[in-house]
Amino acid sequence: MGDRRKGRGVEARLSHDPSPSGCAGALLDFGVHSRVYAGSMAYTVSRLAADAGLSADTIRFYEEAGLLRANGRSSSGYRLFEPHQVDRLRFIKGAQAFGLRLREIRELLDIRDRGLCPCGHTAELLRNRVSEVDTELEGLTQLRRELLSLAERFPADECPPDSDGQWPCEQEFIQKGEEVSQS
Repeated sequence: MGDRRKGRGVEARLSHDPSPSGCAGALLDFGVHSRVYAGSMAYTVSRLAADAGLSADTIRFYEEAGLLRANGRSSSGYRLFEPHQVDRLRFIKGAQAFGLRLREIRELLDIRDRGLCPCGHTAELLRNRVSEVDTELEGLTQLRRELLSLAERFPADECPPDSDGQWPCEQEFIQKGEEVSQS
């Protein structure tokens, strides 16, 4: 029942399995450590990108940024990735959609890669991000007020040049530029 043959560095076990019709057929079992299994389960950059809905350039960028690691290379030199890396890429994109930066996402992935739960650190990062968003909103609210004020002071149909040959809106921008340069 267990005829063993070697071929191309992979051991093949032939087992004879009688079919219901009475004919014996041969099944090949290459084993989990054979190249047949490993090769069929590895993704190239383009396959990983396609499955994750990203570009190959994005995959390469994430790899350079330390967010993603190839598991090896094919005999042709292509970088190979495990299929579960698709979820890792979705995690990265999801965290970005919630406003986390790549350095923060890398921290979470490092924790996860050590086999630890990143949820506590995630909560801290999200609270910090909420605080940053609040600050940004305050700044945007102030900017909105200034823009409305400028728009009301400088209607398009009233644009007389002053004695210096500058328009009122131009003077306002120059003055604001001076303030920004001094701060």
